[in-house]
Amino acid sequence: MSKKTRILLSVLSGLLLTPAFYQWGTGFMMFIAFIPLLQVEEDHYRNRKKNRTLSLLWYAVISFMLFTLLTVWWVKNSVAVGIIAALIVNTSFMAVPFILFHYVKRHTGPKLGYASLIALWVAFEFLFLNVQVNFPWIILGNAFANDIRFIQWYELTGTLGGSVWVLLMNVLLFELFLGLRKKFSFRANRSKISWVVGALLIPVIYSVIRFYTYEEENRPVE
Repeated sequence: MSKKTRILLSVLSGLLLTPAFYQWGTGFMMFIAFIPLLQVEEDHYRNRKKNRTLSLLWYAVISFMLFTLLTVWWVKNSVAVGIIAALIVNTSFMAVPFILFHYVKRHTGPKLGYASLIALWVAFEFLFLNVQVNFPWIILGNAFANDIRFIQWYELTGTLGGSVWVLLMNVLLFELFLGLRKKFSFRANRSKISWVVGALLIPVIYSVIRFYTYEEENRPVE
């Protein structure tokens, strides 16, 4: 993969991460937003003998800085320096777990690697929400603000559960993409297809049922 292709894929991830945080967007776009960047990471992984771990950092920075810039540019209307601080802080908090995931994958393989991506990312988001200087607007789980009927299960997990959902779907869809590229056969990839369908539909079905059957408790107050 050429350097130009890596940059274009990184930019694409940054653009795909953005729409969900606009009033007209949908969080379901997030399910494919990481795939271009994961493709860049996969290329680094396959050529790990000649690529250093830190060489992936710049591509992660491109994606996450672009995402931050396109979603929180309005901060400059309050404090001009705020957008600079947001770019530095938020890009760092996203790039660090991504690079750590690549490091783990490099030394342990894809299964533990992708598991570490989800664990590390959510751990950093939890930390981000509880430090003195935080920026909680673009936590991945907040991407479904326009899709509330599909995230009623947040009552059990909070927004961090939504972040897990986003990352899990990206990993599963990326694995399915790699499987289909290797052999374009639904039968050969039916296990991966089943995981994708299950991870998508089980939370959605539960949420829709919960949304349309929930009844408010009658608590009159004078």
